[in-house]
Amino acid sequence: TELVPKTSLTPILSPHMPSKYYAVRRGRAPGVYNSWDECKSQVDGYSGAQFKSFRTAAEAKEFVDTPVVSTGRGCPYGSSRRPNPLSKNRSDYRTINGINTAGSVGSIASDNSADSKDRFVIYTDGACTKNGRRGARGGIGAHFPARPDRDISEPLEGRQTNNRAEIWAAVRALEAAKAMGELRVDIKTDSKFMMQAVNEWSPKWRRNGWKTSTGADVINKEDFLELERVSQGMDVQWTKVRAHSGVAGNERADQLAVMGSKGVVTPQVTLPTVPIGLPTLPKVPVITIE
Repeated sequence: TELVPKTSLTPILSPHMPSKYYAVRRGRAPGVYNSWDECKSQVDGYSGAQFKSFRTAAEAKEFVDTPVVSTGRGCPYGSSRRPNPLSKNRSDYRTINGINTAGSVGSIASDNSADSKDRFVIYTDGACTKNGRRGARGGIGAHFPARPDRDISEPLEGRQTNNRAEIWAAVRALEAAKAMGELRVDIKTDSKFMMQAVNEWSPKWRRNGWKTSTGADVINKEDFLELERVSQGMDVQWTKVRAHSGVAGNERADQLAVMGSKGVVTPQVTLPTVPIGLPTLPKVPVITIE
């Protein structure tokens, strides 16, 4: 695929230098843009779009000038080994930026508060009692600090595992965000499994035809493909947060997931706004599933 000549790049002439630059390497009009809205108009709905944000114009231009390479059918997710599903990485905040459109590229970055400021924040969590044993029951939770009336608590459908609960919490959260018209989001999770899944493992799986290193079928293939499907057309940033460390949004998501594992569903109804600092859940009607 040929790139538009360098001279066609959108000039950056603003007297006030933008805090970041959006580089479109593959889209309707490849170039460097000063705002997310301009960038979005070039890549939204464009199959195989490749774009990324940078702090300097030089870095953005270098990205655009780099030849387009094929990155497969979608943004990678998955795992080629079985981590402890209850493992919680105690490291500080860490961010993975994944621009999730078909054939897109992603990047790893340290915590980027400037990039997160204008994103729609979502906390997700999965829970599963008796995980890996008979009688396991999973639940999913998603908390939207700006829209607590849309918080999600549901039982996990299908195979009951903690890892599937983590995946489907993200799936349902992204579906809800899309329904609210929020396409640029920051998913905050305390799951080491999810952070490694969206960043490290899936490229190996794709190269191996969705097989593990031992040649076995990837257990959660269909779940990750669903996550990939729902995230297409969105700009999704993944941020690792500490588990059980007083992060109010994360604690709320954990509560919602536990509620879901007990068969509780929180209907998406209008509720009073709950300040993010409160650790307790809002009182909402619930439906108990026997």
